Amino acid sequence: MKNILIIVVLLIIIGAGAWYFLFQETSDISLDGNTAGVNTGEPVAVVNGEEVSGQALAALETQIATSQGQTVASLDSEARAQLQTQAMDALIGQVLLRQKVQSSGITITQEKLASEMELIRARFATEEEYQATLSAEGLDEEGLQTRIGLELITQSYLEQELGLNSVTASEAEVQEAYTQIDAQGQELPALEEIRADLETFVIQQKQQALLDAHIQELRADADVEILI
Repeated sequence: MKNILIIVVLLIIIGAGAWYFLFQETSDISLDGNTAGVNTGEPVAVVNGEEVSGQALAALETQIATSQGQTVASLDSEARAQLQTQAMDALIGQVLLRQKVQSSGITITQEKLASEMELIRARFATEEEYQATLSAEGLDEEGLQTRIGLELITQSYLEQELGLNSVTASEAEVQEAYTQIDAQGQELPALEEIRADLETFVIQQKQQALLDAHIQELRADADVEILI
């Protein structure tokens, strides 16, 4: 039952794994066979002079559809157009945020990066399992280190700019979230049994709202050209 409270945020996940959506190379993601006329070898947008590839767009569309239990190929034309718009907006937001982070001048220490890398290594039972996972993701250790470094810098940037770690959930907000979910006809445990999950739910919603507003500010000042 607690699974209904899990938020899937495709633009960014605050905390571990944020780099996956912000900085991953999308060229190695399997597409589900329907790119709706998008030439995956051509750019689909230009953001402050940086091209966004059709491959990246198609890959993110597949990710979004999969997260919703669907395939791109199964969607009708209207739903397909909505998906493409959603994916395009997300990609543009990713690029804008990464550009801002990389120009922010924020740095991290080698000690912090090494510590994070050790935490990641510790999740694997053996070195062989660790290396096999890197290989499956199309990464070597240097590539992973680069991505983790970008994640840590992004976390620092978002905390400085938006104060995400200071976001809290009030009792009234927790109660409202419980009431809204209950009104959807889902059978829920007592509030006290899922209070921690509800607090996380509310905090993540508020963090996402702050992030969405920040990206809209970046986009308002950006030079964005959509080519499809």
